[in-house]
Amino acid sequence: MPQYTKGNHVINATVKAYEVLYAARGYIPCEELEDLELYGLSYEELDALPNETLKKFLDQEKIEYKSRATKKELIALVLGDEGIVNGTDGIEDTHSND
Repeated sequence: MPQYTKGNHVINATVKAYEVLYAARGYIPCEELEDLELYGLSYEELDALPNETLKKFLDQEKIEYKSRATKKELIALVLGDEGIVNGTDGIEDTHSND
C-alpha cells in the first residue's frame, strides 16, 4: 500500500483515499520526497505544505536556512525572494529604486 507523509507523520492509504482525503490536508507521496520540485508553486500552495517538506526541498537545493525559520521565511527562500514576508501575497520587495 502506498505511503504518504506530512511532516514526520507517515500514513498508509489507497490512492483513492489519498486523492479524496489526504492530498488536500497537505500529505504527499513518500516517493515524491526523493526529488521535490516546488519551484513554480504559488505562495498559497507552498503555505499548504508542511514545514518539513519545505526544509527538505531547501536541503535538496542546497539553500541555507535558519533552523528556527518560520514558514513564511522558508517560503520566501523557495520563491527566491529575500525580502520581508508580509503574509498576504507572500513577499514584499525590500530593494529601493533610488
